[in-house]
Amino acid sequence: MKRMSGMLSALVVVAVMVINVDIGRRILHQSMDPASYIGLWLLAASLVAIGVLRLCPHKAPSVQKDKPLPPLLTTGQLSSFVTWRLAGLLFLAITSAVFACRLLDIATLGLVVVAGVQGVLGVVSRSHHQHWLWAGLMMVFAGLGYLLAPGMYAPHPLGVGLGLISGGAWASYWSQVVKYPNQAELQVVASLRISLLLVLPLLVFTLPNVSVSVRGGGLAVLAGALFVVGVRLFGRFQKAEPQLLSQQLMWVTVLLALMGLATWDQSSMMNMRLTSAAVVVMSGLVVIGIAGRADPDSPPR
Repeated sequence: MKRMSGMLSALVVVAVMVINVDIGRRILHQSMDPASYIGLWLLAASLVAIGVLRLCPHKAPSVQKDKPLPPLLTTGQLSSFVTWRLAGLLFLAITSAVFACRLLDIATLGLVVVAGVQGVLGVVSRSHHQHWLWAGLMMVFAGLGYLLAPGMYAPHPLGVGLGLISGGAWASYWSQVVKYPNQAELQVVASLRISLLLVLPLLVFTLPNVSVSVRGGGLAVLAGALFVVGVRLFGRFQKAEPQLLSQQLMWVTVLLALMGLATWDQSSMMNMRLTSAAVVVMSGLVVIGIAGRADPDSPPR
């Protein structure tokens, strides 16, 4: 039953990721400027996160005798430095992904963001099977390097840089949140609320170019709300599937879904370079997952 719940959570997380990317790509190319989209997205995510926390209060996990957990805190008792740092990382992850979305197709964006996530998590990993871990990381970045080789189908370098920043920021954010599992949801709520303050300078800077349609605003709100659902289920999935292989296979599924969308959508384009790079990257993810499977003490990602 626990494994079935974990698989269901993983499927929902994959769907949420793909829907967020697709909504963002469609809106930003048609009916909304990036700053307004980020502001509405974060506002919806904050309100939904607060509502979920009030309707479903956080329950402290069972305490082991040799590993006592710190007491539960309220949002007002969280360290201001930690909260602002998390808010900055979250804002950087979302903003970089949104602006990269205007320069890259969805398959390339997903590939680059996943590479950024794995790069940061690989550097901070303490796996006993480090040779497998680094072999997988080399495959991930070899695929990314092949994708960036000069040529007709080389993606926009600025978009790739923003995608890597987004992935690295998201990995740093999540690795900080999971350090204290009994405070994770409070930290997510607090960081979402503070990140709204960081949107204000962005909106002022882009004020002359602000354009929001009713349809675009509604879809931005939907995407932000779905993000909170995805984060909550992602944490549940990590608890149900502690082995790294299962988590890496989830990333592979996300990439396959994005590649499928890019192939189906006529406004995007799949080519042999992107396909070959994706195969190498996904193979690297599986190798990293095998390293985690061989190391039962490796931290979740």
